[in-house]
Amino acid sequence: LTDYALFLERVAEFIEDPLFGLNWTRAEGEGGMRPIALAARFAPTPIDALHLMARFANIGLDLTHCAVVIEDETVSYEWDFSPLVVQPHQLNDRFAGIVAARFREGFAGISARPLRVELRRPTPEDSSEYRRVYGCPVEFRSPRQRLVYSRQQLEQMNPASDDELFQALVELCERKLADSRKPSSLVSMVEDVVVSRIASSDLNLEQVARDLGMSGRVLQRRLAEKGVSFQEIHDRLRRQLASELLVNTDVPVSEVAYRLGFSATGNFSRAAKRWFGESPKQWRRRQG
Repeated sequence: LTDYALFLERVAEFIEDPLFGLNWTRAEGEGGMRPIALAARFAPTPIDALHLMARFANIGLDLTHCAVVIEDETVSYEWDFSPLVVQPHQLNDRFAGIVAARFREGFAGISARPLRVELRRPTPEDSSEYRRVYGCPVEFRSPRQRLVYSRQQLEQMNPASDDELFQALVELCERKLADSRKPSSLVSMVEDVVVSRIASSDLNLEQVARDLGMSGRVLQRRLAEKGVSFQEIHDRLRRQLASELLVNTDVPVSEVAYRLGFSATGNFSRAAKRWFGESPKQWRRRQG
């Protein structure tokens, strides 16, 4: 997904279309993950469909967070990609557009347009295209990424609901999700937890072990059996993310250090010299 997101950004630059991801959604709104989209079409209510899409989103995407948040009058669909996706703007435009399109077109007789869309991306020069594609106001530079719907609209009964077909398609999604997780080794599971917490300055073996439902001693022993340590995994993933941020973004070195969980820029600089043989600024200039 990291490479795919970077590819989308490069295409947008090459064709000089900053709205490439958004326009692609308008041209072909359905996107991938067809079993999920099909199951959602036959859900009892749109809100059931939204829960389904959050539950199975990781079949096709590397998401560290995907949830449905219900408040008094609204229902929000929130998501976050892996921190390793350092250029997510085109990908987020595309993903939000796919979800909005499915709920705009996927329920017979129900208009399920979002009340607003919130994105972290910088404010574009012309935001009118976003409003046309999403069908609602769009807030940029938001602390969260989400589509916000009217709870009343999403709690309506779906005229196309078919409980038997819906349950069969949910089972198909469950099998696909299970299949996508089968190859995961212990090291892969540790990597997933580390990536999701990589900005934490006090991340340690015990925290990761708790997330995996085991003691620190057991995790340490099982990793040793694989010929690797927690510190090696943590260090390798920090180096990978540092490389992505320094090469593919203009994020200041101090911000890179923060995102990697270093408590001080000096600590990051020392780590960078160990990884790259020179300071972060020097290495960034040489890569450019």
